[in-house]
Amino acid sequence: MTLPKPSFDAAGLALFLQAHVMRAGALAADLAPDLRANDPARRNAERGERVRLRKVADVSREIFDLALAGKPVMPGHRRRLWLAMGIDPDLRGQGR
Repeated sequence: MTLPKPSFDAAGLALFLQAHVMRAGALAADLAPDLRANDPARRNAERGERVRLRKVADVSREIFDLALAGKPVMPGHRRRLWLAMGIDPDLRGQGR
């Protein structure tokens, strides 16, 4: 069986960034996901994770927001965002 090749494109990066942010919110949540608007712990954890990823990757808020929306960003920014999540895109030779 052949394993699928990982995708390190803009859409893949956006998916992983969103997953990291949502997971942080879920871990801190006091209420169910459909009550997100009334759950400050979830919102604060999601906001905190966005800030943490942005700082670790050393990218601006604008660059982070573009990547989170699935828009293309410069290869260096993209690589640093992957690394901030603990994923090395160079392992598959697609990080540059």
